[in-house]
Amino acid sequence: MYITSDNINNTSEDNTRINNIVNALQQLGLFAVNYGLGPNEHYSILQNITIPQNALIVDIYGGLCAGTIWEMNQSYYKYYKGNRTIFSIWIDTPLTLDDIQFLPRAQDDNFTPLYGTLGGFPDFNDTNNDGIFEPGLEKDGLNNPALFLKNSGYNYLSLINEDINTIVDNILHEATNL
Repeated sequence: MYITSDNINNTSEDNTRINNIVNALQQLGLFAVNYGLGPNEHYSILQNITIPQNALIVDIYGGLCAGTIWEMNQSYYKYYKGNRTIFSIWIDTPLTLDDIQFLPRAQDDNFTPLYGTLGGFPDFNDTNNDGIFEPGLEKDGLNNPALFLKNSGYNYLSLINEDINTIVDNILHEATNL
């Protein structure tokens, strides 16, 4: 598996976090690589043709971002994703993804087109939480982002902290249940 991370704390702390996860996974007998840091590594890795199509890619983020979640459902992202499995991990968040009914555009999101424009956030809403999206979203973000991810075929982990053991256990579960 290949692990990427957004810039969360600083280069040293972020690489240490990834390396601790990689070392723990390797001790469990799994192939694991620190692929790198950066605000676009979660997408850049998909464009790397040397990453096998059956790979598990683990992306670590330091904040919940509706734009990143929305991007994962776009046709260009899915094209480059191919048959790879993506497991997203959000750490050090004030709420878990499962606790959020509406996730607004992140303050630093300068990459998602504005709501109502081509490629912008969707004009739909799951008003009764049944997994069926109805018209009517009038905000710049995503309703029920956890359900949106699940319905799009993605698994994830969302933590208020950054407990390495919990992260490793969840990655192990994802890797052994592909």
